[in-house]
Amino acid sequence: MAFKEGDFLEIEFSEYDASNNELIATTAKAKEGNSEEKTLVIIGSGLLKGFERELKEMNVGDKKSFVLEPEDAYGIRDESKVHIMPIAEFRRRGIKPEPGMMLDIDGITNVIRSVGSGRVVVDANSIYAGKRIKYEVKVVNQITDSKDKINALAKLQNAVPEEIKIENGIATLTYMAEGNAESNIEKIMREQILAENILRYLAINEVRIQNRYIKEGNSNSNNDKGNKGNEEAVSGKDTSKK
Repeated sequence: MAFKEGDFLEIEFSEYDASNNELIATTAKAKEGNSEEKTLVIIGSGLLKGFERELKEMNVGDKKSFVLEPEDAYGIRDESKVHIMPIAEFRRRGIKPEPGMMLDIDGITNVIRSVGSGRVVVDANSIYAGKRIKYEVKVVNQITDSKDKINALAKLQNAVPEEIKIENGIATLTYMAEGNAESNIEKIMREQILAENILRYLAINEVRIQNRYIKEGNSNSNNDKGNKGNEEAVSGKDTSKK
């Protein structure tokens, strides 16, 4: 059974520069020998064109090795993506440019190729552009249950909820509020990204984020007395406070 757009897969993989077999990325845990750690991929979510094509032809439990040509991997090198910037621009931003440094410019990752007395050469090509890329892939599992899909997305954002309820196209995620105000702001940002991903990849029309606050000294987490609820709703059309 071939996979299709929107399928959630858990895979193990290793990625290499095919020209010298240099390891680029892997799910293997180096400190634990040959043990592997699964990673989530979603068909149609912006994977490399050739990588996604090969995945679609696999089944759960399959192992596969393949080599992608540059046009199916990180692309052909495009010299028009190499630019010269005045070094003063970096100083204005408080950056000391050095060859090999990677930085975000207008939402695009650039690599500094060289630094002169008054100018810096930056390259927006991927560092693997123009290279053949080798993969070793195993499809470990396909996630089909909606709650399991939400949990998998939540793990990516370090925002796993205590409880997930799905009813009439509405997903309600319940969290325990904790920490100080600054840490809770970071938590809310992770939850916002999670909500957006749920709306993007699942047949969910609205996501509600509910935070529970427990009265100090109350060990019964199911006791509503002294609890305060703060719920936010995120939908495909609007974001509103409930």
